[in-house]
Formats: sequence, C-alpha cells, structure tokens
Amino acid sequence: MIPGFATPEGTARYAAAHPGAKGHYRLAQGLSLSSVGMGTYLGETDPAARAAYAEAAVAALSGGINVLDTAANYRDQASERDLGKALARFVAAGGRRDELVVASKAGFLHGDVDVADGDAWFDAEYLDHRDPVLLKGDVLSSHSLAPKFIERQLDRSRANLGLETLDIYYLHNPEHQLEWGVAEAEFYALVEAAFVVLERAVDAGKLRMYGVATWDGLRAGPGEKGHLSLVKLVHHAGQARMKAGGKAGDHHFKAIQLPVNLAMTEAFLRPSQPFRFGAQTILAAAKELGMVVMSSASLMQMRLAGRIPSEYAAALETRSDAETALQFTRSVPGVTTALVGMGNPEHAKANAAFAGRVGPDSGTVKTLLGTGSIHGA
Repeated sequence: MIPGFATPEGTARYAAAHPGAKGHYRLAQGLSLSSVGMGTYLGETDPAARAAYAEAAVAALSGGINVLDTAANYRDQASERDLGKALARFVAAGGRRDELVVASKAGFLHGDVDVADGDAWFDAEYLDHRDPVLLKGDVLSSHSLAPKFIERQLDRSRANLGLETLDIYYLHNPEHQLEWGVAEAEFYALVEAAFVVLERAVDAGKLRMYGVATWDGLRAGPGEKGHLSLVKLVHHAGQARMKAGGKAGDHHFKAIQLPVNLAMTEAFLRPSQPFRFGAQTILAAAKELGMVVMSSASLMQMRLAGRIPSEYAAALETRSDAETALQFTRSVPGVTTALVGMGNPEHAKANAAFAGRVGPDSGTVKTLLGTGSIHGA
C-alpha cells in the first residue's frame, strides 16, 4: 500500500504547482484543499464505466483537484477500487501522496462488485459464526455503528484505496439511527464507541482525522428528528480520546460533510446549532472549531438543471447550470470543498478548468441569499 498522508507542506506544494483562480485552495486543519473535490457516489459498474472513473480521477488530480471523497458502499466498493487504481497511477507517475486529501466513510452495509455470489461474500465477511463482525442487534435498516464493523470497514477502505493512511474517515449518515427510533442517549453512546475505534486508528497510523458525513443531521434543528448536535459530537469525541489514552482536547474529530447547494441552503442560513452563547449556523459553528467542511450534493445530481433562475448565472458570471450550481456552493462562506460527482473524464477536466479559471465569490452569494453576514460566517 502507498505510505504517507496529506501534510501542510505537501498540499501547499500541490497548490503552488497547480495555480488556480484566487481562492481555489482553502486552508483547513493546516492543509491546502481545492475548492472543488471529486465525489464518487453514482455511476455504473461495467468495465467501461470503471475505467472511466479511474481516468476521471487521474484527470482531476492532474488538473488541480486534490480532494477525493468516497465510501465502501459507493457502487459496492467499485468507487474506492477505481480511485485506488488512479492513486497508484498518480504516484507511479511521480505524484506525491502528501499532496492529496482522501476521505472515505463507514456506516451502510454493501456488497462486493467483484464477486459472483454476493450473499455468500456477505455471510463470510460479516456473519462468520466463529468471529462475527455483526450481531443481530448491530444493524438497523442496513446501517451500523458497531465498533467492530467500523474497524473492519476502515481496513477495507484502506485496502480498496491502496493507502496505508486515510486523511479523513467519516461515520456515514449516523443520524440514520436516530431517524429509525434509537433513543438519543443510546445513539450518542454508539457514536462515542465508534469514535474510540477511530481515535485508536489515528494512534495506529490508519487515519489522520475523522468526522460525520450527514444528509439531514446537521441541517435539522433541535427537536427535529435526526438532529445532530455538534457540541455533543465534540464532547463525545473528547470522551473517546480519553478512553483511547489521551486528553479530551486532543481528539481528532475535525471534519464534517453535509449537503449545500442552491436548493439546500440551511447550512448557511439556519441557526440549527445550540453553540456557546446562542444558536449558530452549522457553518459558523464549524468555522469557530476550525473544522474541514465538505459539501455533498453540490449539483444535486444535476436535478437543478433548467430550474436555476437566470439572474443567478448573470450574477455569478457562469456559462451553464452546472457552472452556476458549482460556483454557488464553492462560494458559500464556510465551505472548504464542494464535492462533485466526476465519473466521466471530460467532466473532471471541465470542473478542474473551471476552478482554475473562476474564483469563488462569497460576496455575490451573500447578496443572492439576501444577507451580508450570518453569525460571523
């Protein structure tokens, strides 16, 4: 496996070697991250599609995009494995591992795209009676936060990607458990137990930081089903760090992911987080904590195409709905990286070229949203 991990020096070197438009690279947790990152959620799994995915990743890495985001359940592990091929090619061609930020996730059950008998594979991997990874009570609606499962998934992701160390590892939609009826106290106990696994993985050199990748959890308000409290997550990360043998303040819960796009603006507009001296938006709270913030669904899988008001394109000076949606999301104050699906090499090249040509414009986005400043964001 490829050794190393993203470093301040390496990511700064990458940014210097790929000069993009002003603001394309953002500093978070000491790392220089591109304002556009490659997402890998959707796509076919036939040989042509898989080859295209690897080519798209190579094109992104070559074009100034140094953030890759994936998960083991994306395309039944094909996404991680396709990125693994691209990463091996990048390094073999002289690229440096310390220049790239690679993130993956654990939470949802999945199959294996490369085996013929998926049921037999699943039984052998997770239900082996001699040493089962999952017990009956560990799974709720095809989702689990069980410590043994999280540990297995982290090692699986590392193997699929061919990396000794992942830069970010998320609990994937943990609010799924709350939405399916797990009581809040039990839920945060599950999260803390998973965080202990991840803190120990940091100590073992398997990852550098961890977080939560959410859909509803960080957009919902207190009292709403599935609401996640950033303050409580930080508290339980501190508790986990102590259980792993350290000080609470030295925890590695440093990243969040949530939808931010033209149709989903809650992260910037809605003060959903009880935080310190009053309710704040999740982006403002994360900013105070110095966290990496990645936006998912930046283009809403292009479901916004044809529905974006013309004044948005005029204000943002963009030439297509895709550019308008991407420019909006990467310009929202507090977003570090806007993730975009890039299973096609031409799309990867176009996104990289756009980021290199056009800088983010937070002032215009604030005007479009009808606000000059929200809670210091």
